[in-house]
Amino acid sequence: MKFNRLFLISIGVVLSGSVILALPMYLGGISVLRALFTGLNTATFLMYGWDKFSAQRGKVRIPETTLLLLAALGGTPGAFLCQELLRHKTRAYNFRRTFFLIAIVQLLLLLTVSMLIS
Repeated sequence: MKFNRLFLISIGVVLSGSVILALPMYLGGISVLRALFTGLNTATFLMYGWDKFSAQRGKVRIPETTLLLLAALGGTPGAFLCQELLRHKTRAYNFRRTFFLIAIVQLLLLLTVSMLIS
């Protein structure tokens, strides 16, 4: 799979942003997993917001594969919140279908893990 430059830059920004956002939380006593989850969702929300901003101004957009990958990595809550608050990607049927499939798979995995733990 060939990645374009914007895709790699976007992923790098989100991953580094997640760590930067999570570090103060971790130092404040929150577990690493919760801090990274919060950081990833905040960064995902910001990336979706940036894509909406770029779309309104006719600028270079963030590829849909990047936005979906962010959701698949665990940023689904942040992505969903931004989609609903900013009305972004709400008419893109294929994007929404893929996004909700990712969310369903994540919910099923979460339920499976929770049942195995208890």
